[in-house]
Amino acid sequence: MFKKILIVFATLMVILGVAGISIYYLTPWFRTKEITKTRVVGTVTNTEYIEEYSHLVYHASVKRSMPHHHPAEFLIYVEYNEITETFDNEQIFKQYKKGDSIPLILIENIDKNGMPIKQKLELPE
Repeated sequence: MFKKILIVFATLMVILGVAGISIYYLTPWFRTKEITKTRVVGTVTNTEYIEEYSHLVYHASVKRSMPHHHPAEFLIYVEYNEITETFDNEQIFKQYKKGDSIPLILIENIDKNGMPIKQKLELPE
């Protein structure tokens, strides 16, 4: 009986330990010492317009098809220092074309050694 309890306890500790290590390495906020925001200038690499559309989706609970609407998408792809982001913004889409320079905000999660853990781009407000 004691042996079974010990095996279950040891197995549980191994599982929780592996889960804890996985969470630590997969989530940057556990390792983040500071978050920096820097104004940068990126490049528009592509733009894409997807028209709005609707289609029918069958719902088994009501035993009928119901319309599902998708609004238009105004996608703009930007790049800065090999970091790429996609934004869905009609105003920015109409303002910039492929190859244009665009002001961005670079957000970096920095670890205790001063190295970036995660980097992402945002549009200025």
